[in-house]
Parts: sequence; C-alpha cells; structure tokens
Amino acid sequence: MADTVWYFGYGSNMKSSVMINRGITPLSIKVGVVPTHFLTFDIFGIPYTEPSFASIALLPSKSETGEVAKVNTPSTTDTSPIPPVHGVLYQLRRDDYLRLILSEGSGVGYDEITVEAHVLKTRSDGTKRTKEQPIMAQTLKAKYPWRPNSGPSRRYMGLILDGCKEHNLPVSYGRYLESLPVYGADSVKKSWFQKMGALLFLFFWRRVIQVLARTTKIVVDDSGHCPSWMGQVIVMVYHFMWFWHDHVHSRIWGMGHGDLINYGGRAVWYAKPEDNATGSDLVVTQTLQQIDLIHSLIEKYPRVLGLARSADEVWQVFRSGRLASLIGVEGLHQIADSVSVLRMYHRLGVRYITLTHNCDNRYATSSSTASQTGLSDDGKRIIQEMNRIGMMVDLSHTNDATQRDVLHISKAPVIFSHSSCVGVTPHHRNVSDEVLDLLQQNGGVIMVCFLTNLVAPTPVAGEEKQTVTVSHVADHILYVGKRIGFAHVGIGSDFDGMLHGPQDLDDVSQYPNLVVELLCRGVSDDQIQNILGLNVLRVLQAVEDTARQIRLCESITMQCDEIAAIWTPEQESWIRQAGESRLFLCRLGATFIAERSEASSIICGPEQSLGPNIYIPLQRQSDVPIVPMIFWPSGQMLLCNLKGAAA
Repeated sequence: MADTVWYFGYGSNMKSSVMINRGITPLSIKVGVVPTHFLTFDIFGIPYTEPSFASIALLPSKSETGEVAKVNTPSTTDTSPIPPVHGVLYQLRRDDYLRLILSEGSGVGYDEITVEAHVLKTRSDGTKRTKEQPIMAQTLKAKYPWRPNSGPSRRYMGLILDGCKEHNLPVSYGRYLESLPVYGADSVKKSWFQKMGALLFLFFWRRVIQVLARTTKIVVDDSGHCPSWMGQVIVMVYHFMWFWHDHVHSRIWGMGHGDLINYGGRAVWYAKPEDNATGSDLVVTQTLQQIDLIHSLIEKYPRVLGLARSADEVWQVFRSGRLASLIGVEGLHQIADSVSVLRMYHRLGVRYITLTHNCDNRYATSSSTASQTGLSDDGKRIIQEMNRIGMMVDLSHTNDATQRDVLHISKAPVIFSHSSCVGVTPHHRNVSDEVLDLLQQNGGVIMVCFLTNLVAPTPVAGEEKQTVTVSHVADHILYVGKRIGFAHVGIGSDFDGMLHGPQDLDDVSQYPNLVVELLCRGVSDDQIQNILGLNVLRVLQAVEDTARQIRLCESITMQCDEIAAIWTPEQESWIRQAGESRLFLCRLGATFIAERSEASSIICGPEQSLGPNIYIPLQRQSDVPIVPMIFWPSGQMLLCNLKGAAA
C-alpha cells in the first residue's frame, strides 16, 4: 500500500482552514478538474441548518455514452451552463487520509471512488490545463443520493467559495457556484412560528445525530470505516428524520430545506401574442418583448431559473437544483412570414414552435377553423427548415390534415405540447387514433393536456355531467400508452390557458396526485419517469441530432427570405466591371512577380498616405508565393513583401 494518497476535494474541504481543523496537513497541493463529473448537493443533511452537502455525479452525456470528454477549463469568459467539477488535489499521508474519511462520516454517506483529475495552472487570463499527466485521485461520492435538488446552507456554500478564491480556481466556476440556490436566513423568509418549529425539531434531532456520531467513532475499523450494520442504522435514522420532517413536522411548522420555488424540474415559457397581429411587424415585436421578459426573469432569479437550449442543458440545470426553462412560441404567425425571424428565435433560445394557434396562417391550418386543408407548400418548406436548425415541431392546435402532412415529411420526431385523445374525449383539439399511430412511427410524443373540455368523459344521455378529476387525465395517458406505448406520452398541463384545472390537479403542487393515480393503475416507475419528462427530452435530443446530421450532409438547403436589392441594375453592372478589372490587375501582378523570382517586392505607382480600399490575397500557384495585394483610393496598386511591410 502506498504511503501517500492523492485526494480530490471539491466541497468545504477546499478551504485550508477546514483541513487544518481536522488535523490534516497536506504534503502537496494542486488545483484540478475532473471533466467527467459535476458538482451536486445530494448528501442528506439536517433540516433547518444544513439541508445538504456536496457530492459529484457523472455529467449526463457521460453517464449515457460512457465517453470521457475533453477537459473543460473555462476562462473568465466561459458561459457554459454547468462546468465540470473543479477542486483541490491534496497529497496526503495514509494516516491523514484515514482521518479525512473518519471526518467525512466513516463511509456512511459517501463511497470512495477513483477519478482522473487534470492539473490546472492559474494564469492572469484564466486557468489552463498543464501538460502534466492526469492524477488518479481518490474522492467521495454520495452512497445514497438524497434530495438532489435541495440547496446547501449559505454557510456551507461560503466555505466552498472561499476555497475557490484561496486556490485561484477559474472565475467562471466561482460565478457558477454563486448562481446556485442556497438555504439561508436571507434567502428564505421565516416567520416566528417557523423559527419556533425549527428550534423544536433541532432540539431533539441534533442530540440524536450527536449520539450517532460518537458511536461511529467508537466502532470504526482500521480503514476509518464503520461496520455496515452501523451505517445502515444511521441511514435509517436519517431517512426517518426526513420523513418526519416532510410528512409531519413541516405540515405544522413549515419546511426546513429552503422553501424553494421548486426542487428542480422543467417548465416551458410561452411567448404568445394575440393571433390578430398576423403577418405584421407588431407580432414580431410582441414576441421579442416576451422572449426578452423570459430572459430577464432568468437573469433576475439565477438561483431559481436556468435557460435550457438543449437536452443536456435541461439535465444540467435540473441537477443544479433550478427550474430548467425552455422557450416556446405558439403559432407560426409570430414569425411574420419570415424564415429569418424563425432562425433568430432559435438563436434567442426558442426550441419549439406550434404551427398554428386558433387561426390559420400561411403555413398550416388550425383545428379551430372549418378548413380541411393541411400544410401549404410554404409550410412544407418551413418544416424542412425547422428540422435543419433543430427546432421542435409542435402539432397542437393544428387540424388532422396538417398533422398527417407533417408526420409524413418531418425527418425529426415531433410533439403535441398540449393535446389529448379523440378516442377518449371527442374534441377538435384532440388527436385521432390514426394520427397517434403515425406519431408512433415518427418517434414523437403527445403531451396530455389538463384542460377540462379536452379530458372530460363523453357525456351519457340522461346522466348528469361529471366533474373532471385527475382520474380523467390518467385515462388519456393510459389510452396513449396502451395504443402506441408509454414512450410516446408526456404531460402538457397548459395551466396558463385555464382558470382552473381538474379536481386534484389544479396546479403543479398536485402533480403527485397524478403520479399516485398512475401507480395505482399499474404504470411502472420507469414509465412514469418517461411520462414526466424523459420522453420529451428524448425527442429534444433526437431533434438536435437530426439537425446536426442534416447540416453535416447538407441534405436540406437553407431557406431564405426575399430581400430587396440595394443597388440598381446599372450600379450592379458598374461594380461587377470594376471588380473584374481589379481581378485582371491582380493576375497580371502575380505573373509579373513569378517572372522576377529574385524580387522580394515591387511597387506599382507612388506610395499613398491614404488607407487601403480593397484587400485581395492571391491564391498560391505552383511555386508562386501568396502575395498581399492592396488597392488604394487612387486606383493604383501596392504590392507588399511576404512579411507585409511595404517595399
């Protein structure tokens, strides 16, 4: 066994004083990054004080593919949504390492793993990877990931940030840490009643934890680990403590893990002006205003919200404990008949567009109108462009003919963002069985809507109208699952389009009621996870992959708007003739230089003090060097030597 161990610290133990207080003296210290993992806070803590502690998890793309990514060492200008975990590499004596394991809970909450850490060197312009060989280091990872979206305490996060500054970790990594949600007095407003509840809770449970900690130190073995039976007892106590807090204590006194708006998740923000602005500049202005508002909200509340522009970014924001925010546009009337506007929306973060809202437009037909036509020729071209740039196609609000047309021509999976099933509730907004079958072939997803008129059971003559409940929403989910598979169904509540929802499913806080209903009807845990979001993320990833393949193969030509020419035909002719004359002079000059191989430079015409007008590099021809060619306003030509200095 080696006398020393490299340990990668990424939490509070990045701060030197924490290591000193534990009686640990490192032999050597380096700064490093583990490119395959990112920072999480899913180690169980104690409500009201330290809700969670740091751990690490595989980056989503690495956990799915098993590939090892290139090390990401962001500079101060890096704006990636979540960086790989950065930390401090400590070379420790074996006894110091055992002391560290003991101080970290003796293996109760953490597993020891080996990671490949790349050494970083701090420079004035940012932190860069050195040419040193990666260090195989020991580090700790959550044994029982617990509350992956709970915020750490402000005190605990402060220790991590202090460690970042002390060891000069990248500024961008520090900014990322500062953006994460925390639990603290100034981030959560607690009433005197909640404070009283916290005191009562901690009065009992702190003593229980202290007894467990003392017992652990007594029974640890020579490797610093406690017996497995003791670890199981401690974990059971923690689980019961949190169960008591969640289901008993907090119902009376209030929550003790942050009262955050969310514990991670995904939401779609709609930019949706009125349909009556069709084809006008006003609709684009209104859409941009709403997209800007969404960006402003994310900027104002970075600890709660995070913009997601890809499937990976949804995972990354979710894992950081924030609400992954996707932007959608409801109706192609909002592009004002301009494919350029469509592309600009995509660049601003819009990731799906509903083809119509309640009115027909240039591209598609709405389900709310009497027309039975489907996609227009322009609509077929716009679908191709959406496939090319990676914009999800949303078929909600469209009629049956449009849906069939799109499902036959789209190269990428599509979604119905908020629709239900005609087979359960006949309604023009719902999707027919035949279209569901086509959706299965396409690989897309129908996200069941909660609007009561879309999920209400078919009324029976002579019977009183039923109250719409969560059970009726589950009917639609099960209908899709049984017909085309649970891989093709999701949830699309449309809460912003209703004044009230079904009974027991009136807002997002009642989603657990839907989950319970599905479990009671025999839907498996894996299927429910897919329904709650994984199916849509699969489609988003497939749309991204399709767009990447299309651009790589150039199988679809970019669509362009018709833009009026700024030059008259006479002006264009003059410019073309002038360019041809200059090109002739360039070729003449190249031939002249080739004939005078010993000449390093030549001047044609007097030297001018004015700046250059046109710069044309000559192409290499056999042994003729590339010569910079500069044209001056007088029309005379100056050839420069190969170093670029005027002869």
